[in-house]
Amino acid sequence: MVAAPGPLSTGSLLRTLGMRAYARLPLSVSRRGLCTVAQQPHHQLRLVLRPPGSGADDDKVEKFNARVRDALGSGGELEFQALGPAAARRVLHALARAGRAAHFEVSWTSVSSPSEERSAPAARVLRFVARSSVGEVADLPELGRGIVVRADSQVLTVARALARASAQAHLRGSEPWRLHLHALADDARACGVLAKALATAPSLPNYRSLMGTPELFRPARDPRLRLSVRVESLGPAEASVADDGPTRTTFQAYPPGPDADPAAVRRFSASVRDRLHQGQEVFAECRGADAIAHTLKALCQAQQRVAEVEFQWAEVAGRAAPRPNDGDASTEHDDLKLSVLHVRARAAEPWSEFNAIDFKASDLLFAKSSTEVKKLSWAVSVQTRKRGAVSLHAFSDNIEAMSVAAKALATLPRLTGGERVVCVPSLGWAARGGGAAAGQRNPVLRLFV
Repeated sequence: MVAAPGPLSTGSLLRTLGMRAYARLPLSVSRRGLCTVAQQPHHQLRLVLRPPGSGADDDKVEKFNARVRDALGSGGELEFQALGPAAARRVLHALARAGRAAHFEVSWTSVSSPSEERSAPAARVLRFVARSSVGEVADLPELGRGIVVRADSQVLTVARALARASAQAHLRGSEPWRLHLHALADDARACGVLAKALATAPSLPNYRSLMGTPELFRPARDPRLRLSVRVESLGPAEASVADDGPTRTTFQAYPPGPDADPAAVRRFSASVRDRLHQGQEVFAECRGADAIAHTLKALCQAQQRVAEVEFQWAEVAGRAAPRPNDGDASTEHDDLKLSVLHVRARAAEPWSEFNAIDFKASDLLFAKSSTEVKKLSWAVSVQTRKRGAVSLHAFSDNIEAMSVAAKALATLPRLTGGERVVCVPSLGWAARGGGAAAGQRNPVLRLFV
């Protein structure tokens, strides 16, 4: 938090709020109580408050609102980590009741488990950073304008609507761009969806950071209290890709199978692309060539940064298909172990760095539907040991050929005693060989191993 100008010093401000100042206190050091004070660059202090959750009583909520109001009134900067929709609603309400326009940015982060639960996965939470704007008068929202968010609204649907509207405004050159999001003020789930959408939108195509300003109002034709957040675009947003970054969690994708609806394939590809840009690891279990092909094509659509992919074989329980005239005697085949392909991907270096590689320094291998998986796997192993890398191509309109390429990479650790390889998938064009299609350019899947 930045010290207020004038006679009120940082120490006296903190005493006014009933808190002690801790120099260079890590944000994760205190999991109890209502607040901590964190040291920021250039000796700025940011007050970190823990918002009340769903079980908080009115007295605790009022104390939280008062501390937010006092800190913003003194020109301070606040940070909140909200776990759950009720906590997100408390933050938005407190900022709306601060007595002046309070701007905030919200993003996804994660908090480590307590020491006694270190084996538990980190929890994803919403991280708000808020500051006041002295003298700004908020424009009164109109219920008929903007996007209405309900408890059953989908986070990605709202986030994509925000990203799409921001992109259209950017193309028209009509920035600064503004839009209102509305939700019932007492609906914690709707307020949670609204906050999650604001945190998610910067990771979608257009990739622009957003700032929100919350307000509470009652429309004339509906006396129910409404929360309105005025959203503004701040400029290009950066991808979160650090290995120990705040959003390094795993998203499980479910690839479509044979004869999939094109709309389902597009949704799957968009989900994979968006999660990679958010800095999440993507995991998919592929059963069959169609699932492998859909997954590879989706990974090729990674934006700004390439997808680094690893394939592994795994065994899962399965059942044999019933044979004719077996009746109900199913049985000895029920405990079969099925081999499936596990795919793990994460965002890696920018495309500009990847495209600067001298691909001619490595050999080119080509996978066909008739290629033997084991022989191709050995060839990849030889080339990676000899030259450090190899390019493996397959025509992307040949599902079986793409499946052979992925299976070869998954098989390599079994042949070499655990040697693991990763690849970067991309799409391009190549000419076919002889015959009637000689010289014709066709889409090709490129795996740089």
